[in-house]
Amino acid sequence: MNKKIIQIGDKRLLQVSEPVEESAINTQEIQSLIKDITDTVKAHEDSAAGLSAVQIGVLKRIFVVKDNDDKKTFFRVFINPEITEQSSETTIEWEGCMSINSNNKKLFGPVERSKQVTFRYLDENGIQREISESNFRSHLLLHELDHLNGKLFLQYVSNPENIWNEDELDDYLDKYQAFPPIK
Repeated sequence: MNKKIIQIGDKRLLQVSEPVEESAINTQEIQSLIKDITDTVKAHEDSAAGLSAVQIGVLKRIFVVKDNDDKKTFFRVFINPEITEQSSETTIEWEGCMSINSNNKKLFGPVERSKQVTFRYLDENGIQREISESNFRSHLLLHELDHLNGKLFLQYVSNPENIWNEDELDDYLDKYQAFPPIK
């Protein structure tokens, strides 16, 4: 079921989420939570690449990200994710968040993160998986992991002048075909 996304100011966004017991993964409670997160991402598919359980108000270490292969788009479920490798080389990507809005406009800012990251996690069936991602995809996974650790991307934007709302950023991108310079 598509759930309401909690917004900045809600204290749950700053709390560390609880691990999911492996024996609980196939319970109705956890499977329903996974479906709710996935349904909520799908409802915002044009503007969301991922969503964590805490963003719908549940402090469990689960997030879902949109992915695709040659044939279709699908949603990858991460339960109790942990970083196993992380490059020292970094990249800067402009990030936004479904939980960070101002006047009903999503906010964006440049965030520096590891260029490459490897995660170990459990999938929706409790099977242990590992995935390595780079560039935008590493930012996406690290952004969602931050939610599980009570952190928001705004904490990584060093200069508030670099925070843009979605309309301003879209106008700039349309005009210059590039992201604004970082101040």
